Amino acid sequence: MKDLKESLESTQVLAVLKNNFKLNTTGTVDDLLMDIQDMISRDDFLSLVADNIIVTIEGGTVTLHGEVYKEEERMKAGNIAAMFAGKDHVNNYLRSVEAKMNTVDRDCVRSKNLYKASHRPSPAPSDIKI
Repeated sequence: MKDLKESLESTQVLAVLKNNFKLNTTGTVDDLLMDIQDMISRDDFLSLVADNIIVTIEGGTVTLHGEVYKEEERMKAGNIAAMFAGKDHVNNYLRSVEAKMNTVDRDCVRSKNLYKASHRPSPAPSDIKI
């Protein structure tokens, strides 16, 4: 977990330092696309989910789509794209399964509580005191 935090912090520091600096200033859109995909697939933390990340570029804006397991993976991929395109030119639409599961878990708990509340036994007529 410590390595993950250090890796995420170093990526965030690089993204801040290179905020307005683009790593691919002379390349084509295809080069930029390949550079971002290559960096994501080579990253140790993202290597297992790299195939799930779809990178597109339109009008100078990099867009990330797909599904990753953890919120940290979503943020890391966005930071990598920002290193190449600048943070103001990245739309990170990656979905985190972890966040989705938390939403599902909360919905399940709510549903169970509503079910329990609606299925409480009614008091027997003899239990009602007037």
